[in-house]
Amino acid sequence: MGAAGSRGGAGGGAAWDVIYDGDCGICEATRGIGERLDWLGLFRWRQNSDPGVLADHPHLTREALDRAIHVVGRGRTLEGFEAARFLMLRWPLASLAGLLLHLPGMRGPGDLAYRWVADHRKTVLACRIGEPTIFHRFFASLFIVAVLALVAAGPVLRLEDWPLSCVPMFATPVEPDGARYSFRFSAVDARGRATEIPADACGVPELRLERVLFGRYYGSVDPGYEYGAFPGDTPEAFEKRMTEFFEVFASAAQARGRLPEGTVGLRLDVVRQARGGRIERHPCGTYAIGERRFRRRP
Repeated sequence: MGAAGSRGGAGGGAAWDVIYDGDCGICEATRGIGERLDWLGLFRWRQNSDPGVLADHPHLTREALDRAIHVVGRGRTLEGFEAARFLMLRWPLASLAGLLLHLPGMRGPGDLAYRWVADHRKTVLACRIGEPTIFHRFFASLFIVAVLALVAAGPVLRLEDWPLSCVPMFATPVEPDGARYSFRFSAVDARGRATEIPADACGVPELRLERVLFGRYYGSVDPGYEYGAFPGDTPEAFEKRMTEFFEVFASAAQARGRLPEGTVGLRLDVVRQARGGRIERHPCGTYAIGERRFRRRP
């Protein structure tokens, strides 16, 4: 018996030979599981290419061994589905499944299922050793689809603050001429003097804050705009949205002590950076903290 024949449960002391296709991924996986479940040491696993198999069991043929798994011993020869459920019934952890497979009516469907898998194991199922099986491909495809679905959820559901969205265009709208938009905040005191404050003064990173501001509040009147489109927008509706935004922003910035002493308002400037590095800064409006109201600049 060759080296392949020496693998398996109890070796020469086993009561049964299990003869399987050593070039089949499913069969090799079954052997690995079977050896671990064979607590009683009843089975010796041998590849059908082992030159000693036909010598030890002359009633078998190479064609039959290529066609299905065989269990041989104690004057009995079982193959295919019969052999599979025979094995399972004698593995303590799989004995319940083995009993179920011995119920009346299981033989016909079991034979059909086993025959289909056996006939397609090296074609449709692609189960040659060293090649990915259909099961590997299925789960790999499932994993890839799941990851892509998570990444795509942001733009598909229009979630501008989706943490898996990392494309800059989601946060910085781009015009046809290549100009990009961002924003700046300034704290305004009672004398009207403005001091720029960082965008993350509220505790939210600037990139995520840009997504929220441009996607949910500032928006666009273009109904074809994917993120934060407000068709039919009015100055009153715009001011209401911005008031809602700055109520949250100002409260969070004050709680963190990020506003200069004497701040009475917050000014929003929209920054347009065109090609060539030219930067245009346009005051958009001011939020009065005491009145809790945003007024846009005419």
